[in-house]
Amino acid sequence: MFVNEFINEWINAEKNEDVQLLTDLLNEDFIGVGPVGFILSKQQWIDRYKNGLKNEDFNFEIISERSHDNSTIIIGTQSQKGNFKGHNIDGTFRVTLILNNNQENLSLLGVHLCSVND
Repeated sequence: MFVNEFINEWINAEKNEDVQLLTDLLNEDFIGVGPVGFILSKQQWIDRYKNGLKNEDFNFEIISERSHDNSTIIIGTQSQKGNFKGHNIDGTFRVTLILNNNQENLSLLGVHLCSVND
């Protein structure tokens, strides 16, 4: 699978709250860092949808992509509309994605989000 195809699958998984697809895409060693600094394991990232995260809209635009050996680093902009347990989570974020590119089998190793000030 090519990197752009993988990113599109990830976008669709997040947009559609697809827990099974996220389970398949995220590496077992996945770690996510949210925009206010919280750190989530793979299971905790997936469980966001089981615990009340609802997306109304989710978009991601790639700004930069770099591949080195078995890793690909992607920097992009994520915009989202939604809520978590009734709290608004609308925002625009700068995102770093770290992909493991081992033997043609891509997986998402990490996500790091930070707020983008308008």
